[in-house]
Amino acid sequence: MKKNNLIIPVGLTLIVLGVGLMEQLKSNRIYSIRIGCSALTPIHCLFGEVLGRTDILKKHGLHGEIVFFMHGNDQSAACKAKKIDATFTCEIPAIFQLAACPDSRLIGTPGSLGRIALIVPRQSGIFSLQDLKGKTILIHEGASATMMTRKWLKVCGLNPDRDVKLIYSDKDNILNRLSGEEAGAIVAWDPWLDEMLKKKEFRIIKERLFRSAIVMMEGYLRKYPEVVVRYEAALKDAFRWASNNKEAVVGWISARSGIEQKIIKDVLELNENWVLSGHQTRAVDLSLKQEDIGILKECNDYLIKNGQIPLDFDISKKINSEAFNK
Repeated sequence: MKKNNLIIPVGLTLIVLGVGLMEQLKSNRIYSIRIGCSALTPIHCLFGEVLGRTDILKKHGLHGEIVFFMHGNDQSAACKAKKIDATFTCEIPAIFQLAACPDSRLIGTPGSLGRIALIVPRQSGIFSLQDLKGKTILIHEGASATMMTRKWLKVCGLNPDRDVKLIYSDKDNILNRLSGEEAGAIVAWDPWLDEMLKKKEFRIIKERLFRSAIVMMEGYLRKYPEVVVRYEAALKDAFRWASNNKEAVVGWISARSGIEQKIIKDVLELNENWVLSGHQTRAVDLSLKQEDIGILKECNDYLIKNGQIPLDFDISKKINSEAFNK
């Protein structure tokens, strides 16, 4: 009886074994990633503290260098100088950063950073936006707050350049300037909005959650596409870890930023991913939504109209909505 022998070409065997070995080596490789985080934005500071204090990055085959920034301009400069591989920002600051750094791409979002709101003293006779005609509105310095103030006024039929007076102020002086009948309202954003609400009795007339953004350098993204999968998994794990160790994380952020723990906790609770705790299993979602993209396009148009970015800048060309898994 003749035996049927299975013959496997030696060359093909070596190729198969070689490909398998390469994949195994790649999966075992530790990749370095330089991550920039804002020290003054609770959600962004959360990532820096958790990733820097736990073994989450190591678990996903990453070695992280965490850099904290006190100002967005410093963060943008670091990206432009290629000192950072990935970072976090939000809405209008994202447009400025993406416009200043051609290599940067927006790849996802951790969700809400808190609120932008128009507030008035509780005893004020102002109960609607229309009641602000002829009044002064104090705006906590920030392009996103300015954009929303002008949009809210226009929607209710007021001309922001004629019917009201807009004055810009830093957070330390804005409450001192709210005096008499002339100053009718304040527009501020978290975490300082929450701080103001706790210092003085206010009513909220109008508010909107504003969004966070995850940015990665395109050169790094193309060179190490496998890192994106690991980075997304690490960020999700950081959210889960933080949500189950809230007191510790709030304490770390407070020590880093100088912001009161109660304010940090209240602001973090407004984020849809942070509310995970205990045995809840709802998935952490970092993907960009149509709402996020719509807000970014609105910011893009606003900044072009006001001459703050080049006329040909198009945020849609800076978005990689496929980088993170859905």
